Amino acid sequence: MRHYRHTGVTILGLSLLAVLLVGVLSAYGLNANAVAHAASNIARDDGKPDQEVVQTYFQIFNAGLRSGDFSALASVYAPDATLIQANSKNVVAIKHGVSDIIDWYTTTFGIGTPGHGMQFIPDLRYPPMQSLAPHVVLTYEYALPLGFSQAGYCMHVFTLQYGWIESVHWVTYFGPVK
Repeated sequence: MRHYRHTGVTILGLSLLAVLLVGVLSAYGLNANAVAHAASNIARDDGKPDQEVVQTYFQIFNAGLRSGDFSALASVYAPDATLIQANSKNVVAIKHGVSDIIDWYTTTFGIGTPGHGMQFIPDLRYPPMQSLAPHVVLTYEYALPLGFSQAGYCMHVFTLQYGWIESVHWVTYFGPVK
């Protein structure tokens, strides 16, 4: 009888040890990933103010609209960034990761698309760029795509971290403006 009880205690003890070990290793894995991500972001931080990073984004974006090449956006978007773009036709695009985001820009605004060649211009009816909070920048712009009779009016909300654009929430409205 003692032998079975001793075996039961040993199995219970080993099970608890295994659960504890899995928990510690899981936590270490998550921390290791978080530390590696933060280290890569810190390495990118060149001390640019958030608004300067956003201005650089628009310079690169407008150059891409002229050339059809949006690959330079990788210099401002974080590798794991998110883009959410919605328009007044209730079309929403959600893209994750810089490669997926650049592919979306190329498909949406590249050579042969209605958006190719237009330029995004600050909408001076509003303060064109505002810091809403630390590392959160709001912008207003407009652009007139070729073949459109009405400009698209846009609002972007950028979140930034360590000099990278982590996310962009972008809304476009095509309609009458008084």
